[in-house]
Amino acid sequence: MAVNPDVSALSLESCKMDIVSCDVNVFESQKHPAEAIRSLYFNAYNHLIRILSNHRSAIKSVALGAVRTKQVSATEVEVKEACDLRALFECLEVDKKWNDLEFLSTAVMSLPMEASKEKGVAQVVLGQYKSYLTHYMKAVTIKEGKSALSFLQRKRGREERMVVSEITIDKEIDEYTCRDLLDLWKLFLIETLEIPEDRIEYRLARAGNSTTLVVMITLTYAEGIKKKLSKPAAVWVMKELGILRVYVAGVVSVDLREVLPNVPIASIREGLKSGVDFVSITKVCL
Repeated sequence: MAVNPDVSALSLESCKMDIVSCDVNVFESQKHPAEAIRSLYFNAYNHLIRILSNHRSAIKSVALGAVRTKQVSATEVEVKEACDLRALFECLEVDKKWNDLEFLSTAVMSLPMEASKEKGVAQVVLGQYKSYLTHYMKAVTIKEGKSALSFLQRKRGREERMVVSEITIDKEIDEYTCRDLLDLWKLFLIETLEIPEDRIEYRLARAGNSTTLVVMITLTYAEGIKKKLSKPAAVWVMKELGILRVYVAGVVSVDLREVLPNVPIASIREGLKSGVDFVSITKVCL
């Protein structure tokens, strides 16, 4: 098997220094965090193509598996016809997924044993970028969180009857990726509370010992949340996801730390069967 000359000449430490050197240029030239994180991803992405270029066959096998399980939108024909690793990544839209590293992580872990050096260097690249992504999320959300209330109040004046809503989860933001936050948002608000996606606008996630998602919800749907929160299915989801608090301005406030521990799983199961609501869980905001 051919050895990538760029990789064979690099130790893990020198590779990391090379990455950091490129990234320092980003920090010096980019002033907006959203632009900086995409530039940092561009650096990592290009490093990975250089490191993994001789293992296109192994990565293509992973890509075909992702196509068959519908994890990516590309077709088998597009994957098979990709002439090199860059073309393969582009047909999978990996070049655009700065906040979704699932495929890249899987591809790196799937490298054969004889590619242990490339695998180690690629893991350094991914690890470095993941640390940037975590810090980006914390820095941006904390900065935005300081002016969240005034921002949302100004926004309300320009939007048609939307209310501030908050969901607090019992994990620090470090434990979540951007994709995890959006998946949780969709699972709880869209699927469980049945609020149409186009009636919700994600604003920010405040960091701390827990993570608070702040969203805007159209008043028409926000007013129906109180009743839906008392449904057994919603209680089950809140307990399973570790949701500590749900707050919808002027509509409902639920501090689950006070009530959920007193709701046995058996009672929730019984409620799912009988349709009996847990009305004591919610209280009206004054």
